Amino acid sequence: MLINDNMHLFNVLHSIEFERENGYCSNEETKERLLHLNQMALEKGELSFSFKVCKELEEVCSEHELHNLLENLGERSYQEGELPVAYDAFSKSGNLERLKIVGKKAFETQDLYTAEKSFDLLRDREGLLKVIRVYNQRDEFGSLEFALQHYLGQDFIREVCGNFDTWLEKKGIPYAPAFETSKVINMAYHLADKYDVGVGIA
Repeated sequence: MLINDNMHLFNVLHSIEFERENGYCSNEETKERLLHLNQMALEKGELSFSFKVCKELEEVCSEHELHNLLENLGERSYQEGELPVAYDAFSKSGNLERLKIVGKKAFETQDLYTAEKSFDLLRDREGLLKVIRVYNQRDEFGSLEFALQHYLGQDFIREVCGNFDTWLEKKGIPYAPAFETSKVINMAYHLADKYDVGVGIA
């Protein structure tokens, strides 16, 4: 029954999108239908689907209306332990204070992916370092790699990996596989020890 309910919601959303894109209904009509669909989703407890509807409402709602919808969704999602949805809602509404709370709660409950995204958006390097340490203890190397990229910053990654890509192009092998981030960083530090090369991590 739950699957049928979900399919019904998705079908209604698809229908609304189709009719709007093809000019079969006005923005105001679209807005009313989306608001009704959002209410249905909330009543069924489909919080992640409610966020999908909110993203569609962005094109037909006022900024104030959308902000209120996202804030309400974020609060409810947080209270019900749906932290990924709370992250989505608060990051979309720009509520960084609530996002700090979501990140902290996500880390406490070991929802490390949501915690990492929250800390990354907040530029909370201490929070990211906590997540990295847990990944390291668990030997989750894939997750550790991405978290390290967030911690070090994309500017640094582009500087190191970008220069290596340029070198590959000059050698005529632009499609050769690049090093993993951790290996590139390790290489950079070894170069810094042997030569007068500065490698900085802010």
